[in-house]
Amino acid sequence: YQRRVHGKQWYQRRVHGKQWYQRRVHGKQWYQRRVHGKQWYQRRVHGAASFGKMARYYNVERIKQVNDSTLIAAGGEVSDLDAIMDMCEQQRVSDLCADDGVTRSPTEVHSWLTRIMKYNRDQTNPLWNSILVGGLNRKGEGYLGYTDLYGSTYTDNYAATGFGQHLAIPILRDKWHENITVVEAKALVSDCMKVLFYRDCCTINRIQFGIADKNGLRLEEPVKLDTNWRFT
Repeated sequence: YQRRVHGKQWYQRRVHGKQWYQRRVHGKQWYQRRVHGKQWYQRRVHGAASFGKMARYYNVERIKQVNDSTLIAAGGEVSDLDAIMDMCEQQRVSDLCADDGVTRSPTEVHSWLTRIMKYNRDQTNPLWNSILVGGLNRKGEGYLGYTDLYGSTYTDNYAATGFGQHLAIPILRDKWHENITVVEAKALVSDCMKVLFYRDCCTINRIQFGIADKNGLRLEEPVKLDTNWRFT
């Protein structure tokens, strides 16, 4: 493959047989917002998948359920996300075959995925994704962890990927508090997504929530953000 810089935007170019195709891999095109409280965890993503600058697909789900306690969401290459989910499914089946009643916690899934990303990077075959892993740990507390194609990792009360690391994190730092509710968190991440939608010409305003709380995991139906262009 070949990487090149076009203006301020990074692209990746690969050849597959005789067919050339192009994917933008810089996080400006793919992003999610995540925030969790003491006993719940929430994530939101947009549903676009682009081919170059063309928004080709509008119904792509970037939030995935790994097991009964863990959700992941990823920005970046959709095909690499599919490969990651195949590996997660193999782990889930392996745990099921053990028949010991133990399910991997979000902490364990995050640690395992970080090593998968680092291994592929070391093999010069990286998975071009930024991933956030969240859910409820065995103590019933919300957990949120980040990893990327380099194997970089951290945990925090809120996180973002791609362009959101520049524009959404300051908003989250200003408005997040320890006792934030799910309703407040939805409003907060909606504000973040609106800011990013206004700033990114290659995304859409169709987004999806994923929530983990004492009632279990749930993926809500996609919704559209209310936007206002009168001020332009």
